[in-house]
Amino acid sequence: MSRTTFVLFHALIFAAAFFGPLSAIQSPDSIQTDRSQLASPPYLGDSKMQSYRHRPIRKPFSRASRQPVAILCQRYQDLPYKGYHIYNNLWGEDKGQGKQCTSLYDVGRNGVIWSSEWTCSRSGQVKSYANVQRPFQSIFINDLRTIPTHWSWRYDKLQKGTVANVAYDMMTEPYGTNGPKYEIMIWLASIGGAGPISKTSDPLRTVQISGTYFDLYEGFPKGLITYSFVPVKGGYLQEFQGNLFPFLLYLKQHNLLPGDAKLATIGAGTEPFEGSGTFVTTSLSIDIK
Repeated sequence: MSRTTFVLFHALIFAAAFFGPLSAIQSPDSIQTDRSQLASPPYLGDSKMQSYRHRPIRKPFSRASRQPVAILCQRYQDLPYKGYHIYNNLWGEDKGQGKQCTSLYDVGRNGVIWSSEWTCSRSGQVKSYANVQRPFQSIFINDLRTIPTHWSWRYDKLQKGTVANVAYDMMTEPYGTNGPKYEIMIWLASIGGAGPISKTSDPLRTVQISGTYFDLYEGFPKGLITYSFVPVKGGYLQEFQGNLFPFLLYLKQHNLLPGDAKLATIGAGTEPFEGSGTFVTTSLSIDIK
């Protein structure tokens, strides 16, 4: 065996030992992905499932990681900020003892980031409605076309026995001369047995809107006609991406809301009854068209 042949022969043996059989080397097209490890698409509240696209995972919002832009602790204290209105609406604070402060952290591409920390004594009545509103010029129900919204929220530090809700609240101007305002609430969660304003303990009916079932309640507090859509069987919609207009349209089509009533405000927040907790919104956006 010549020296050249000897060197070539041993080089081939070394390559085979180091790299392994050529059949074990896969081309990119032949590599399989274990799809069981891919995250399932998130539940998007009452909306139809949107197409799922891969996107970078954002770190969850942590209040400890940033300082608030503002902290509102006074009754009815509010702050207009970057197209939204943050409102520490402690309208029922005299119905019990406690305190509540609402913090604004940011308004950016993904909407408003805010929180509200509260504690209140036992009384069984609503103490407040800390909320964020999207200001707009009053508009007739008949002229509305769409109200797209996204809301991602959670409750931290819930004391045992806490009663509260999480809900959108839409209000009209007074209807007619000295007429009532119409209030339309879309509940995303009932915590600890919280219930809506209702003339009876039973809903008017159960309705399906955009794929989700809600019990519809009717109540008549002073100066108001209130309709509340509450998810059936304790539904808990922490990730809501959909449209508020179909709720108004349903009421209009069933002669419960006049089309010539003028929608004046839309808020998104929480109503504490008793207990304590920290309500955190990691993303909220509302648009009116």
